[in-house]
Amino acid sequence: MVFVQITPGAVEAVTDDDHRSTERRPRGWTAPTGGPLWASVAVLLGVLLWLWASARPLGSRFVNRPATLGAISSLAALTGTVLLAMTIVLTARLRLVERGAGGLDRVYRFHHRLGAAAFALLALHPSLLAWRYAHVSWDRSAALWRPDPTDLALAAGQVALYGMAVAIAATMWCSVRHQVLLWLQRALGVLFLPAAWHALHAGGDSAERGPLRWYLGAVVALGLAALVAHTFAGRLVSPHHRYEARSVRALSPTITELWLRPLGRSMHFVPGQFAFVRFKDQPIGGEPHPYSIASAPGGELRFTVKHLGDYTAHIGEVTVGAEAVVEGPYGRFSNRFVAGRRQAWVAGGIGIAPFLSMAHALEDTGGYRVTLFYGHAGDGPASVLEELRALAAHRPDLEVVLVDEHADGLIDADLLGRHLGDLADVEFLLCGPPPMLHSLQRQLTNAGVAHHRIHFEEFGF
Repeated sequence: MVFVQITPGAVEAVTDDDHRSTERRPRGWTAPTGGPLWASVAVLLGVLLWLWASARPLGSRFVNRPATLGAISSLAALTGTVLLAMTIVLTARLRLVERGAGGLDRVYRFHHRLGAAAFALLALHPSLLAWRYAHVSWDRSAALWRPDPTDLALAAGQVALYGMAVAIAATMWCSVRHQVLLWLQRALGVLFLPAAWHALHAGGDSAERGPLRWYLGAVVALGLAALVAHTFAGRLVSPHHRYEARSVRALSPTITELWLRPLGRSMHFVPGQFAFVRFKDQPIGGEPHPYSIASAPGGELRFTVKHLGDYTAHIGEVTVGAEAVVEGPYGRFSNRFVAGRRQAWVAGGIGIAPFLSMAHALEDTGGYRVTLFYGHAGDGPASVLEELRALAAHRPDLEVVLVDEHADGLIDADLLGRHLGDLADVEFLLCGPPPMLHSLQRQLTNAGVAHHRIHFEEFGF
């Protein structure tokens, strides 16, 4: 038995099924970073800049202030449109994109940055254009902002810009339900349609049927294809699987455990990954939500859900037998995607879920030496604590350290060092509340752990 409990208390071992995983990763494989995404955007913008510069002599673009304002306005519009198309592609949950980024969480964070840049550039476009027109006529400058149903291209641009401004303001500064937030985000995707129409039909550099127009048309078509695929043909982009709820039970007043059994072919996944789950005909609504898988691969899926919002607070109302659609798997957070076999898994609260999947799927021949640290607030689900004790009792390659954070404080680098010794050669997998992730990442880095040895997923929906 390799088990440590920081706080005093009896240690009881209970039996548990010893799951095995047939999923394997290449030895020495490491998860990529988001570099390919930045490189792809750099290439796209580089081609755009080259085509824009070649469309007409540069000297004619900067002969005076109005011409300079018009040139910068045009480039801002084109760049914003290309970036907006890329944000649509990033929302489609394409496997190739996720693998290139090193995880769906990185894709979403990159999407947020790209979306902010796209909106800023699209808002800069009419502002600079109005400044340019103001040199000639204030009335013409003001006309850019007034609705004009006779000018469809201008009206399309106004609808896109004003609609985006309202949707972004609502998502950033208003307290809305999760379902409303999802609809607002979908509205941002739909507003790409009038934005693309405006970019291709409002005149300017993209009006002539030259290489720049064809390039912009191809990028817009790519964004539209991703929008249609994700919104109307999601099953063609990401695999969906049919399950039904076999068991729904409360592990604590704030945590619900669900077991889903497959209705047909089960989903294959790597321990530690997550999936989007949508329940049909249930009072909680039919929107998909992401949950870490807490079971080992093969057969049924287990999810432990903490009540964090208006949706998850009612997850316990799902009825046994309810049909569920599971989309996935996603994520690159797994001991299988880490090169080193000496690993420390650090979980806080409900962050224990992916580690339960990994622990049950540890292979006897895998050569792993794992120390699992679980920080709980003294009232952690008793069944989860007993499960961890049982795993420690039956797996010689797994040490479990339970930390009562009320009595002993938060898990920090000092505690990790006392149990692990030299931290530099250990692979750290972290899962828990964002403040815990950020604090531990900073502490481990200060303790000499290389960045590529610190692994975590972070979502902020």
